[in-house]
Amino acid sequence: MRRKGYPINSNSEGAMKIAQKDNLEVYPNPGNVEFSLKILGLNNGDIAVLEIADNQGRILMKQNYQTGQKIVTSDLPAGVYHIAVLCSNHKYNALWVKY
Repeated sequence: MRRKGYPINSNSEGAMKIAQKDNLEVYPNPGNVEFSLKILGLNNGDIAVLEIADNQGRILMKQNYQTGQKIVTSDLPAGVYHIAVLCSNHKYNALWVKY
């Protein structure tokens, strides 16, 4: 089962707004020691920032992300996590479940 995210795009005034969904896939979901991302609109070689937060909003992991990179989560306990990917003026969000 893949969870799909909701990107947020900047408009011409610089404010963030919710855009169309289905631009971020986290798989496998649920997963265990690692996951991958598929981001519509992010090209090979583009660098983004990946954040993983718990349900209380605490950022547990923050790192640069490059297309195709696997995210290792062996240090995280089982639970539900908020995945955010920030690239230029886009912010993509999704949920990921670790078992």
